[in-house]
Amino acid sequence: MSKNKVRQIRLRLSLTQRELAEKAGTSQQQIQRIESGKIATNLLLAQAICSALGQPLEVVFPQAAKALLKLQEEVKATHYLTHERLSAVEKAGIEADKRTWFLKVLLAGCDEELSFGISASEHRRLYGLMQGEDSATSFVVFNTARDCIALNLHEVTFHQFLYEPPTTRSISRADNTEDEEQESDAAQLIFVGGRQITLGVNLDEPDEDGYSGQLGGIFTTLDGGVIEANERFLITDDAGEDAFIRAGSLALLRVPLWALGEGEDGENEEEGDQA
Repeated sequence: MSKNKVRQIRLRLSLTQRELAEKAGTSQQQIQRIESGKIATNLLLAQAICSALGQPLEVVFPQAAKALLKLQEEVKATHYLTHERLSAVEKAGIEADKRTWFLKVLLAGCDEELSFGISASEHRRLYGLMQGEDSATSFVVFNTARDCIALNLHEVTFHQFLYEPPTTRSISRADNTEDEEQESDAAQLIFVGGRQITLGVNLDEPDEDGYSGQLGGIFTTLDGGVIEANERFLITDDAGEDAFIRAGSLALLRVPLWALGEGEDGENEEEGDQA
């Protein structure tokens, strides 16, 4: 069951994703991800979408509106905002924490810190995961506004969560502007010791058996917890050449979301629905 009615109302108004994005002041990719339920939209953007669609919040985001009401009642009664209640609202489709968080990390062998803009819900999820003490190769996977990141916790020598933009180099910011959502055509790999490689990638091709595609399959495996250091992953680049990556030697993998199938505009599908 969909968490929101954005798609149904948009189609009823004969609006494309791009047209709605322009009216709401965001990107087409963000609208696609919100409609599919892949992300929870922040409250300000949800209100902008409702305004663009000419409908109140409780009509466009009915589940989240109910969860927000419970959140307001809890804060009024206790004067305290719990992570559990924020998570309940986020699961219903809206992120009520308006702050943009930044994850700053230093990888072993690298001289420069990296920072990633993340949502408040990702901050809540990653805060505990990144304190793990397993000595084996273990990855965490998370999304920024435009990228999917796999981070080898064994190679993280320092990390910090900030709600103000860091002064260090940011390889993936968190704003939702068109400039930030522009497609990159390459995956970035940082290896143990700091060596970096980029690989051109193509759009994943899922099959009917539920296989998410080559890149999606890698992230699914890495997100499963501890893996064997000698396990190797195959990435076929955009020239058709095969590259093999040893999991234990990989400190970070960044792949643009469009390559995982999250940047499609869905225009052909819309035309079929409207016919």
